[in-house]
Amino acid sequence: MLIFGHPAIPAPRFRPIQGIDQIAAIPASEVVYFDASMDANRALGCHCHQEKVAYAVKIGRISELLLYANLGASYVILEDFLQSFQQIADHYLLDTKILVTIEKESQIEEVAKLGIDGVIFSHFLA
Repeated sequence: MLIFGHPAIPAPRFRPIQGIDQIAAIPASEVVYFDASMDANRALGCHCHQEKVAYAVKIGRISELLLYANLGASYVILEDFLQSFQQIADHYLLDTKILVTIEKESQIEEVAKLGIDGVIFSHFLA
C-alpha cells in the first residue's frame, strides 16, 4: 500500500497546477496534480502524457479513471473510499494507482481492508 504525506515516510511532493504553463517550473522529482473538473478538454492530461510528466488527478467518475489511465496518469485521487474504482483498475490491469484522501493515520487500516492501492493525507495536497 502506498502512503503519501505521513511524516515518517519519504514521498515526492505533490504540486497543484492550474494550467500547462506551470508544469515547466516544477522539478521532475515532484508530481503535478489537478482536478479533472478543471481539465474539461483533457489538455492537462494530454500534455503531461506527451511530455512524460508524472501527474495525479482528482476524479469522481469511473469514466475519468479510464480516460486518465489511458492518458498515463500515475495516480488518481478519490475523496471517498470507492472500492468499485479499485476493482475496475485491477480488472483492466491499469498502471494508474488509486489513492484515497484521508485526514488521520487511523484511516489507513480502513482503506487497506478495502484493497485500495494507497492513501494520501489531505494536508499533503495543500
